[in-house]
Amino acid sequence: MIKNYFKIAFRNIVRHKAYSAINISGLAIGMASSILILLWVQNELSYDRFHENADRLYRITCNAGDFKAAVNPAGMPGGLKDQMPEIKSFVRLSHPATILFETGNRKFTEKKTFYADSNFLQLFSFTLVKGNAATAMQRPDAVLLTEEMAIKYFGKEDPIGKILRKDNGGNVTITGVLANIPSNSHLQFDFILPMSAIAQYNNDLKNNVWNSFNFYSYVQLDQSFVSTKASLLKLNQRMDQIYKKHEPNGVKVAFQLQPITGIHLQPGLQVDLPGHGNTQYVNIFFIVAIIILVVA
Repeated sequence: MIKNYFKIAFRNIVRHKAYSAINISGLAIGMASSILILLWVQNELSYDRFHENADRLYRITCNAGDFKAAVNPAGMPGGLKDQMPEIKSFVRLSHPATILFETGNRKFTEKKTFYADSNFLQLFSFTLVKGNAATAMQRPDAVLLTEEMAIKYFGKEDPIGKILRKDNGGNVTITGVLANIPSNSHLQFDFILPMSAIAQYNNDLKNNVWNSFNFYSYVQLDQSFVSTKASLLKLNQRMDQIYKKHEPNGVKVAFQLQPITGIHLQPGLQVDLPGHGNTQYVNIFFIVAIIILVVA
């Protein structure tokens, strides 16, 4: 029976060559277009889901009237962790820094550099291909760099233990090499330096201030915490209460926990990192892909 179907189909194709060519070409082009669009949609929806604890990672954002920002005070994450058992751990990141690195006759100005707390590799699942994740960020003169940067500065040599001169001043020692950062990460960087490197002279870090909004903060919620809209709202309210205790005369600010998996497709905030997508575009292109496939 199936063999007869193939024979009939083949005869119809041969008999109506032009018509068959148009139909088959249209179907092929339609399917190819739909597949490409759906792959793009899948990529947009996959941002930051590669982290092992992605479902429990949140960024602290703030809302002060018209000022909606992705940053918060240096002292806040630690203070929240001390008073909120739901928060298991936290990591702070500085604004992207522009730093001059050099070794031998190679000298480059790098714009994708962050300072981060020493447990950066424990909170995020960026792959460390060389070095020890437990100790790579412990020393203040340490630096992590990506494989691309390692080749850029040292070629095929093993960069671990090598020295980079920083801003024509002190030296930093390479303690770890990261795999190139996935394109579906909202955090894009080439170098990570320990927060302890600037803790001695940065006033926000020295005094754990609560009134200066200069750091990106990420928290990992405890595994026992059940993440629902209502439970997250309660955490947001408790963050507001704790902040008011530290800054009773400060500006009125409301804080929110933003899921890390939702950062890319949510509207960009002030002082935010670049590279945001658009939920509306994702929905529109998904519908277009389905329509093209149906028509084809």
